[in-house]
Amino acid sequence: HSDSCRYTMIIGKLEDKIIGTGTQTEYHYPFNNYYKNSHSQIVYTAADLGNKPISIEELVWQFSYITPKNKFNGYKDFTLKMKYYKEDNLKGLEYFIDMSDAETVLKIDLLKIDSKTLELKFDKPFVYDGKSNVLLDLTWGKNSNFVELDYAPEIYCHSTNKASVARNSYDDHDDDGNPINSGADIKDVYKSTSYRPNTTFRY
Repeated sequence: HSDSCRYTMIIGKLEDKIIGTGTQTEYHYPFNNYYKNSHSQIVYTAADLGNKPISIEELVWQFSYITPKNKFNGYKDFTLKMKYYKEDNLKGLEYFIDMSDAETVLKIDLLKIDSKTLELKFDKPFVYDGKSNVLLDLTWGKNSNFVELDYAPEIYCHSTNKASVARNSYDDHDDDGNPINSGADIKDVYKSTSYRPNTTFRY
């Protein structure tokens, strides 16, 4: 597979674990600000992460396009959670995996993406055991405004050849008419996909 994983040194004490080097782009998730709320889950396998126990302190995503600053106020209540997950894919999910036993590694009241490189420094490191699959849970909303699809951010992705991402987005109400107060309220999965954002974990 061309999207190989590799280790590289960076300035300072942290190292990079690069997962995916694809050139495809995706705007539907996990930052589609055409909607006011979003919920995404992403699986990283033990093969992706390697057999070395590490303490993950940062996450980096790359974009080919970001929303102009004057178009969007930001992602409200942006939250990242992580936990170990026994499966290596999210195929056939009707509902998002319960994260009540997960660690909240980052919470930002209002996330603004001002650069095509988004560096997210965790509030609390996630200690990886060197042998398990990991599930990343990402929610945001309810945002104060939204943009037209032409202005939605486009993130670089790669194909994993399995359902590595589950996603859904809503405005103010779900399909049953229930109000969505925050992205974390979204429980049902709209779609699973093999196109996973290129991810760099720093440890």
